[in-house]
Amino acid sequence: MKSIVGFIFFFLSGFWALAQQPVSLECVNTINSGIVELQWTNPSATCGAGFEGYIVYVAENINGPYNVVDIIVNENTDTYTDYSASTSAPALYYYVITQCSGMTSATSDTLDNVRPVAPEINYVSVSGNDVEITWYPSTSPETVAYIIYRNDGSFQPIDTVFGANTTFYLDTDGAPTIQSESYTIASVDACDYVGPFNLDEHNTVFLSAVNDSCTTEVTLDWNSYINWPSIGTYELHVSEDGTNFNFFTTVDPSQTIYTYNSSSGADNLCFEVRAVRTGDLIISRSNRACVNLEVPNPPQYMYARRASVVADGRVEFDYIVDPNAGLLLYRIQKATDSTALNTIANFTIDFGVQFYNTYIDSIANTQFDPFFYRTVAEDSCGIPYFSTMVKTMLLRARPEAGFNNYLEWSPYVIEHGTVNFYNVYRKNPSGVWELITTLPSSESSYTDFAGDLSPDEQGGICYRIEADYSMNYPEIAGEDLTAFSNEECVA
Repeated sequence: MKSIVGFIFFFLSGFWALAQQPVSLECVNTINSGIVELQWTNPSATCGAGFEGYIVYVAENINGPYNVVDIIVNENTDTYTDYSASTSAPALYYYVITQCSGMTSATSDTLDNVRPVAPEINYVSVSGNDVEITWYPSTSPETVAYIIYRNDGSFQPIDTVFGANTTFYLDTDGAPTIQSESYTIASVDACDYVGPFNLDEHNTVFLSAVNDSCTTEVTLDWNSYINWPSIGTYELHVSEDGTNFNFFTTVDPSQTIYTYNSSSGADNLCFEVRAVRTGDLIISRSNRACVNLEVPNPPQYMYARRASVVADGRVEFDYIVDPNAGLLLYRIQKATDSTALNTIANFTIDFGVQFYNTYIDSIANTQFDPFFYRTVAEDSCGIPYFSTMVKTMLLRARPEAGFNNYLEWSPYVIEHGTVNFYNVYRKNPSGVWELITTLPSSESSYTDFAGDLSPDEQGGICYRIEADYSMNYPEIAGEDLTAFSNEECVA
């Protein structure tokens, strides 16, 4: 007897449980004015012969009172259309109860006929070349998915993510490294009805970094992050030559420009701005903006190497320049006074800086004056660099009594150079220069006896002086060189 009672109790309890299963109300949407459609999923366990109906209730306030709209007697039905829905209420609230054999289920979820509410965006943040978008779940219980919108001139849907509690999306098709990207989100219900998107879009922070290639100053400029309740601060971070990013300062949220001065000597700097939300310290990262601070290499040395008078009174000016220097142009300067040199030529450096360089001064008046020469180099920043100076020799000759010719010359002068001796040359009737004597560097005059020359040779005798000297450069190996004076003739 007890077993029969137990069976009956078990059977009735099971039947009661079946009767208590409500439908899963999925969505309620206004189709037209005064027409509202409900859709639901029927319970997995059916009432069978005891099914009496799905009772649809409606109210103009979520707290009621609720009134019966209709009773659907077909157990397989999963939709209902209310053709007499009120049009005066801001929202209508519906739920459904299942009735079996005189017993009713619990109520289904209560849904309104308003499209699902857009979720509140938490933040958007740049992550490499992508953008992270996060949000809070929609407050509408009918939400089953979210549509992500990006502003490409106007807001366009870029993807749909499913799950009412899904709150993250990674946009891999945006361009946050070249512009600020703006996003918003809309909720979708199970009937594929899309609610309005959030009007408070959020945008990424786009950072630009511009440097003066001639200084270590970098100007950082970024757009404001929008539609947080408030921004506490912007944090600025820097990476030097590929190291980890390090915080270096904060700025007020009203400030979106900052000038950074590098003192570390790093060549490559990358920057990141982080917007920090007031209260919970949520951050939004900008793109990373990088600059190269590699200013032109200054020359470590520039030396005048030689100034020698060549044929027709021209001057060959030779100079040495550090080939690793980042130079743009040369200016050749000349004067009779070492304190007032003037530029006589300008030319750009088209094929890289060369170690040995030569300039021919074709307008030098070498018969009347000795000349100082030097080179001035400039880099792309307009910074000048000066070579050392060199001074040509000026030879004077005059006849004296007793068939003597008196020669006198100005000393050969070159920075970092030492004259070893002077060679005195005389040109023979065949036009060949002949060495007639060698004098110590302390001498600057010589008397040449011409009485033993033939009458033809005595009629016009020409001389020139050769300086033999050694260069002792501070940074590079020295060398031994020679330079000539002008040619001077005695009638």
